[in-house]
Amino acid sequence: MKIEYLEEFVTLADMQYYHTAAGKLFISQSALSKHIQALEASMRVQLFERGATGAVLTHYGQEFLPYARSIVNQYKEGSDKLNQEVTGFTTSVSIVSEFDIFPDILEFCASNPKYRMAFEEKIAASAVYHDLKQNHCDLVVLLNGENEYSELNSYPYLTDRFVAVVPRTHRLAEQRLISLSDLSEDRFLLPTRDTVEYHIITKACQKAGYEPRSAGSGFTFQQRVMMAAKGLCVSIVPKYITFQMHDGMYPREALDSISVLELSADIQISANLYSRKTDILRPGAAAFLEFIRQKTQKTEL
Repeated sequence: MKIEYLEEFVTLADMQYYHTAAGKLFISQSALSKHIQALEASMRVQLFERGATGAVLTHYGQEFLPYARSIVNQYKEGSDKLNQEVTGFTTSVSIVSEFDIFPDILEFCASNPKYRMAFEEKIAASAVYHDLKQNHCDLVVLLNGENEYSELNSYPYLTDRFVAVVPRTHRLAEQRLISLSDLSEDRFLLPTRDTVEYHIITKACQKAGYEPRSAGSGFTFQQRVMMAAKGLCVSIVPKYITFQMHDGMYPREALDSISVLELSADIQISANLYSRKTDILRPGAAAFLEFIRQKTQKTEL
């Protein structure tokens, strides 16, 4: 029995369709089908029922899946360990996030140079969640909203409050503390609709007595700050973004063109780091998790 066949079995069980599983594994559908058949022949049982709804695990497949997953995870962990001893590097750790955590990635890499990180930002929480469930990545970061993701391991990532970013020419630019109602006549650059952040901001504005006048939506934190620097809008962003501004993430001329104002209303946002309960974390993923845990503890102090 080849370890590759076990990995292909686990991938097909997770993704349910031969074409999607084959694409993730970078093999043809016919090769995947032959490998699954060879695995079934060696086990002397049928592992999948094949039909219009895709590849569905049989009773035998369901019984075998947790053992196959454990073997694959332990093989990956062992391979990573040997690879680290031979080359000095582990394999890449893949993280997908609902918002930009690149500064944390850079900080982690600076203090842990033996790990190679792969990071991708996706605006839709459903896409981030799907990547983790389908084994496309090791860890994900999701904003806390109505979804609880109780089937995943959850670790605190951040808790923060929102601040206002306005052009330096704005009428309130010299104020240190403002009310959200003070911005009722301004045009807002908003995050993507139907995201946790979008709902938090719009509900806060509604509580202040108005609907935010949108100058556009679907923009990242950095894009919203840069547009405010051009005098085109105001924006509401998490306060931690303002610390990133001074870490070389934004041009100096942009920083000189904006003011960051505290809001009297305590509008908060939080996020968690998630992993699959079925997996043993690879060394790099475990190291990143510990890095975030220590950083969160220091912030709380």
